[in-house]
Amino acid sequence: EPGVKCVAKKNVTMNEPHFMGHFPDAPIMPGVLVIESAAQACSLAIEADGTDENTIYVLLKVKDFKFVKPIIPGDTMGASGLYSFAVTISVDDKVRGKGELMFTAVDKSAIYEN
Repeated sequence: EPGVKCVAKKNVTMNEPHFMGHFPDAPIMPGVLVIESAAQACSLAIEADGTDENTIYVLLKVKDFKFVKPIIPGDTMGASGLYSFAVTISVDDKVRGKGELMFTAVDKSAIYEN
């Protein structure tokens, strides 16, 4: 729903490179990647009506994010959560993580000055 929410899914597979070291013999998806997955889904809701070539949306703050249960290979993550998103990560309709992600709009020239 443009400007309001985005529902996304990600199939978590054992062949993803981060599982080689996180953790040997007990693969768990790194929390920072779980949050990044949710942030990318949020960006789809922000720019669902099209993009502004002069604006980039950056993650400003992660607030009250809790990892309820690890996400492991074989799980399918789902994220739901305009600039401030309540995010819930679930596997098989069971909550695995939740929190709030906040974004701000920044003119690209403020980041990529020549």
